[in-house]
Amino acid sequence: MKWMECIKSIHDTGKSGKCPKCNSRNTAYAYVLVDEVNNMGYLDVWCNECKSIEHISRVKIDDTLKQVINVDDVDSVIPKYKLI
Repeated sequence: MKWMECIKSIHDTGKSGKCPKCNSRNTAYAYVLVDEVNNMGYLDVWCNECKSIEHISRVKIDDTLKQVINVDDVDSVIPKYKLI
């Protein structure tokens, strides 16, 4: 998985780090809350330079996570980039 270092950085520091494809630091991420009862959702991490994105399905969403959005807000927050 090319984005593993970014995902680790998000977990450790709350920042997404460098893009594994182009090495840009112009990256972003969002946890998307889908199931409010069980606090489950997914994580998208993307690069605003090369337009790559990684999708991690089925993540536990808890109160310690930053950048959590509701599933209804996905289109206004997460760009339509290509998976790598």
